Amino acid sequence: MNAQIKYLLALLLLIGASTALHASHIRAGEITAQRVSENSLTFRFTLTLYLKISSGIDQRTADFDFGDGTTRTVNVRSTVNIGNDTERRTYVVEHTYGAAGNYRVSFVEIYRNAGIRNISNSERVELYLQTAISINPFMGVNNTPVLLNPPIDRAVVGETFIHNPGAFDIDGDSISYRMTIPRMGPGVNAPGYRDPNDPAFGGGSLNLDPVTGDLVWDAPAEPGIYNVAFLIEEWRDGQRISHIVRDMQIEVINNRNRKPELVIPEDTCLVAGKKLERVIEADDPDGHRINLSSVSGIYLQDFSDRASFSASGSQLPIATGDFEWQTTCGHVRKEPYHVLFKAEDIPGGNSVRLVDMKTWQIFVYGPEPTGLKTTPEGREMLLEWDDYSCPDARAMAIYRKECDPGVELEPCDDYSLENNGFRMVGRVPIGTTSWTDTNRGEGLNKGSEYCYVIVAEFPDPGAGRSFPSEEVCGGLIPDEPLFSNVSVNLTDSLAGEITVRWMKPPALTGEPAFEYRLYRTEGIDGQEYTHIHTANDIDDTTFVDVVDNATMAYSYRVDFYHNGGEYLGRSERASSVWLQGAPGDERAILSWEYDVPWNTSGFYHRIYRSVNGESFSLHDSLMHAGDAGSYVDVGLQNDDTVCYYVETVGEYCREIFTDIYYNTSQEVCIIPRDSIEPCPPVLEGLNCAERDIDYNDLYWTLSVEENCLPESYGYKVYFAPHEDEELEHIADVQDEYFRHIDTVSTAGCYAISAVNYYGMEGAKSNKVCVDLCVGYDLPNLITPNNDGYNDFFVPLSEPLNVESVLFNVYNRWGALVYSSNDNINLDWDGKNFEGYDLKEGVYYYSAEVTYRRRLRKEDQVKTLKGWVHIYDRNPLSD
Repeated sequence: MNAQIKYLLALLLLIGASTALHASHIRAGEITAQRVSENSLTFRFTLTLYLKISSGIDQRTADFDFGDGTTRTVNVRSTVNIGNDTERRTYVVEHTYGAAGNYRVSFVEIYRNAGIRNISNSERVELYLQTAISINPFMGVNNTPVLLNPPIDRAVVGETFIHNPGAFDIDGDSISYRMTIPRMGPGVNAPGYRDPNDPAFGGGSLNLDPVTGDLVWDAPAEPGIYNVAFLIEEWRDGQRISHIVRDMQIEVINNRNRKPELVIPEDTCLVAGKKLERVIEADDPDGHRINLSSVSGIYLQDFSDRASFSASGSQLPIATGDFEWQTTCGHVRKEPYHVLFKAEDIPGGNSVRLVDMKTWQIFVYGPEPTGLKTTPEGREMLLEWDDYSCPDARAMAIYRKECDPGVELEPCDDYSLENNGFRMVGRVPIGTTSWTDTNRGEGLNKGSEYCYVIVAEFPDPGAGRSFPSEEVCGGLIPDEPLFSNVSVNLTDSLAGEITVRWMKPPALTGEPAFEYRLYRTEGIDGQEYTHIHTANDIDDTTFVDVVDNATMAYSYRVDFYHNGGEYLGRSERASSVWLQGAPGDERAILSWEYDVPWNTSGFYHRIYRSVNGESFSLHDSLMHAGDAGSYVDVGLQNDDTVCYYVETVGEYCREIFTDIYYNTSQEVCIIPRDSIEPCPPVLEGLNCAERDIDYNDLYWTLSVEENCLPESYGYKVYFAPHEDEELEHIADVQDEYFRHIDTVSTAGCYAISAVNYYGMEGAKSNKVCVDLCVGYDLPNLITPNNDGYNDFFVPLSEPLNVESVLFNVYNRWGALVYSSNDNINLDWDGKNFEGYDLKEGVYYYSAEVTYRRRLRKEDQVKTLKGWVHIYDRNPLSD
């Protein structure tokens, strides 16, 4: 039977069953999964339950729902008394799925133990657990994490409490944590659940660290038993591949004892092959004896070259333990290993033992590759290195950056190569010891210095990597011309002038006759070059190009020959700086771009300005990076004529080149005016309102785009109640926020437009639609015997945004025996039209549910059909 049916029928037991079996007893639990083999769709599921011993319940079996329509009853595998009136029972079963897919494995059982403060009538509330798995042939084999620390713990009033589940993933996948709500069925929250942070419990702050899994309650204020639940999610390549719901119990007590203090190492990273040894210490402020222990996946029997931790019994006054781990290449992975340490005091007498718990993270990287060297070969760079020391690695990744050599990449720092200017340019299988950098076939720049590091990558799912190699830098032999200037001297739409300069090849030897041939193409990235000039003097490296239209961009290249016609090489292309401008209200919007072979990052670019024919003067400058820039000049007078040009600055980043190069753009003139539309806003998405909400809060920001102004005097709000209807103007606002109140429904679609000071309206924002949250679920049994349990047929949970329900009940022959349309809660007592009790048996119903306005009109009315079993009596009342 599926989990929903089990949840409903959990309220009924077979007549004659022992009453003792239904006493409250379950405190906590979870389900984990292990794939049996790589070529199999068989999983081994382990349900771990924590039972209250004093309840006297002997939970011999457990029912698994595998999420594919099949269920199985499983006998208990092991029983262990873990103290504190708690018994741990495990139930293990193997199940084979028919195909790849996503499955949700679940368990539901009656009842939780009595007296849980934050769950109403917990002794009659089911415990529901679930674990989701994904079988995806493209993601590889996967096992869920295992949880090594029991979910039963004690806290003390007024003392900070910390718990960690000790999750360990044998595959090396990423794990994250987030809180959820204890459940009594699929999608059904435990009734009356309140977060322990609720002021009704005296305050305190309970938080879960999403990375480490530390559950910290600072600090519980009132004694009692509390249950919480959280999701342990497993990720691979950015996709969630499993999650486990852990339902745990915390007993808060009054106690004058103080917890011990644990001292652990700072998070550590090390190279595979090194032995890690640390001493762990703890002391107790009250001078009590201390038991020191540790749990981690790296201690497990099936973990290769496992670590060890030893601490000799209870110790006084300071407890110490020795941690040792001889790492190997097989331990390299992207995610850290978590080692959980626990110090428990032994106060004696009636005092309760207290615990301090801390998690140590250990990162294991592969050894750094060695022997990297570079050799220039024409416009390519040959890289060679030693054979890598870890055969477990999968590939060698090559990273390169241009300029800025000498970055120190400390092994244990967060050495993001990308943040240090490197980008990956190649990857070869492990065992390969050379690679040629051709810059994707385009060739490298002979005026630049290139720096390289290599990093060994390890296979999935661990996906670890090595420390980077030492940085090695080098340049090509500069035996070709190098550009130094492409600068606009005269801006004219009919006869402009551009000065082009280049350097003779620095590595040129001898003085035979050489020839330069200069070519030009239109645009920053033009490809159709025209030969415009030839120079036969090796020192003749300047040419003033008279162009038809200097308001556009031009690019150049120089080909290098012997006078006899032998081709010797070619320069990199270099373009002029192309400046563009657009008017705005009392402002000018500038942008420029270029493509040059020298480096301009880290230099100030200068903006020159002339107003109404005055001489140009330096107006502003800004630090620049990349090959494009933008600037907005504000505070101008509308209708003035304002002209600009931009001067860029750069250099070749090699020690043999020491000059700085200055290049100017063409001039651009702008007349500021208020004729440009405001940019369209970007409207944030909306979530449906769950209960008792009659408004939507809209938030937006103004986008920054070309050909529009990124400012607004106000905004217009547009709305349509259904997604297929035209948006209509409903409000004008000045803030980037609007609360739309609609007492009918919160379903509908929105868009926002910006309006400038003169009333000009810009384009509408993105359209955002939101539907109404709805909910109406019915059970499939009723026991109308006036014992206070299941006497009426009512929805499983409070109807959500339901306006009316037409409810009809039919007998097995299809005859209508009952109908109502005036009560969305139904409250049917199992009687027919005449008020007589219907006989025990199965009946069929249809419920035509009308919701408040929905986003799609076809979703406004939904018909639910099902069956209901009328029982003469309720076995739970025995």
